[in-house]
Amino acid sequence: KATTPEGDSSHWSGRRVVIVGGTSGIGAAIATELAALGARIAAVGRSAADDVTSASGAEAALATAVSSLGGVDDLFVTAGVLHTGPLAHQDAADIAETLAVNLAASVYLARAAHPHLAKSAGSLTLFTSSSFTKGRPNYAVYSATKAAIVNLMQALADEWSSANIRVNAVAPERANTPMRQAAFPNEDHTVLLSAEEVAAATLRLAASGLTGQVLDVRR
Repeated sequence: KATTPEGDSSHWSGRRVVIVGGTSGIGAAIATELAALGARIAAVGRSAADDVTSASGAEAALATAVSSLGGVDDLFVTAGVLHTGPLAHQDAADIAETLAVNLAASVYLARAAHPHLAKSAGSLTLFTSSSFTKGRPNYAVYSATKAAIVNLMQALADEWSSANIRVNAVAPERANTPMRQAAFPNEDHTVLLSAEEVAAATLRLAASGLTGQVLDVRR
């Protein structure tokens, strides 16, 4: 199991952390690691009452987290969906879900989180993927959303620098998550990154003090 470097325990102890997508895959691994480091966690999953792909839902989800934690120091948005196939034949509902979960949720959550992160001089960590660098056949919409996340992160890192809010993005290569397993059930999972490896790298970035970074996580 990958571990966070020495010093992270003191950084994370007592911090108020919201993880959207925190009940599965990489988000759940981040939650587990943070709990061991003494952070206070609010994990938002698909079964949550508030739909974070809408502006009102994102605001409500953040308000609930703030109420339970007393504020927010760090927000991780790990939620994502992966639908593959040629765009001309892709179901409209799958396209809408990809745009909503992979992009709109991050936009609305970032906007809703701004006043809380400004109070705490906190951090926002978004998730892109190795697909962001080049649109690939059968991944058109997915790749487009992941490229957009990088642009969103870069813009917000500049916009929010005066408020001392750090904004970064994590770009894992293929990782062994439920999303990946559902999309590629016959794939050799032993050659993939583990969710724990991605979680450890993510926490190192979030604790680093850096902003405006895209962290490539590779085996």
